[in-house]
Amino acid sequence: IKNEMMMTEEQIDILEQIETYIKPQLENLVKLFMLPRDHPQSCYIQIPTSSDSELSVSELANFVARTSNNYALASRLAGAAKAVEKRAEGLYKLKYKKNLSLPAKNADERESKAYQAVEKEYQDYIAAASLVELANSMESAARIASESARKLLDKAYGSQQGESRSTS
Repeated sequence: IKNEMMMTEEQIDILEQIETYIKPQLENLVKLFMLPRDHPQSCYIQIPTSSDSELSVSELANFVARTSNNYALASRLAGAAKAVEKRAEGLYKLKYKKNLSLPAKNADERESKAYQAVEKEYQDYIAAASLVELANSMESAARIASESARKLLDKAYGSQQGESRSTS
């Protein structure tokens, strides 16, 4: 990478550290989100329904915990995906600019050769950007589910408190 991209050893080291840190996390998070709904470790994002309002306070507390954990995982996935996208974008742009400076007959040929040289990096960048979109939508759904579950729990707890006051 160093000769092709003209990066310092320190920059290469930082990029490698980031990749070493993010790649396994991203793989694990994607695996968790790909588990079937009925799997015990499934991160399936379930938006509360009207029937959930009939759950007991302890069942709702469990539901809040699950949705909060899913939100945390979705946020981590979104953050890791954004980091991968930024890295892919940087590598693509850096290599493209480097290839633009190579000799050619004219500007159109130079640009054409530069695009051909960065085809893989561009595909990696597009794939990373797509993952970011998916992760952001999962994060939004998980946030809504978590907030809705919390509101249901608050209402149930308030109702339970009101009932205990009226019986005293």
